[in-house]
Amino acid sequence: MTAILFSLLMLLLPATVHAADWELAWSDEFNYSGLPDESKWGYEGGFTRNEEAQWYSIRRKENARVENGLLILEARKEQIPNPGYKSTATNWRQSRPYAQYTSASLITKNKASWAYGRIEVRAKLPKGKGLWPAIWTIGANIDQEKYPKCGEIDIMEYYGKIPDQIFANLHFDKNGARTSSSGKMALDNASGSFHVFAIEWDHDRIDFFVDQVKYHSFAVSSADSGDYNAFRNEHYLLINLAMGGASGGSIDDSILPAQFLIDYVRVYRHK
Repeated sequence: MTAILFSLLMLLLPATVHAADWELAWSDEFNYSGLPDESKWGYEGGFTRNEEAQWYSIRRKENARVENGLLILEARKEQIPNPGYKSTATNWRQSRPYAQYTSASLITKNKASWAYGRIEVRAKLPKGKGLWPAIWTIGANIDQEKYPKCGEIDIMEYYGKIPDQIFANLHFDKNGARTSSSGKMALDNASGSFHVFAIEWDHDRIDFFVDQVKYHSFAVSSADSGDYNAFRNEHYLLINLAMGGASGGSIDDSILPAQFLIDYVRVYRHK
């Protein structure tokens, strides 16, 4: 009987994680309906970065909702006024009288953050030029250390203009200079089905995976900057669907609305 129960328990564990190595520390399985769970997720709002086209909405179900067991981030073509608009402004965030697109960016800032472990997201990417979905982390000390010193780990970046590749990127400050490390993986029909995107992160390395295939590895010590290292501190998680901007490129309006579908988010720690 004991052997049978053990076998059943093993079947219930996520297939992508070796049960002997990891234990679940935090998750959202999206087994509810409505807005994302506010005990776990906050929002970015407005025009945020990279001169992107979208206005990130807050607690707006048209852009972020949970239904049928999935988190849906939806990019839409719709015009809304920019409350920060100034006719004399030269800053891109203030010089646009309207946003022509809306979307959503969910974050765990001030709710959950982690140093080390395995972060795993099963998701289906949207298809179309101009879309820029990402799963990433930022150093939880960003309000003290600022960017890029706080560090950024891009677990998955996908550019709709490059439809069959997935990218891993890290950004950090090294002795006063912004520094990056990047990897990429060919993924046929990347937006055609669900994939599992993950990192495994410890004191010495950060490894990047798609469907359990490791395609990039980063030596944490290479981010040493004096006695500081951005990747030996806690980070919080972001999941967003950006549009246009520095890396998204021109937007194909004919593919909108577009949906970034997330089946689950799981964070594991070593036993």
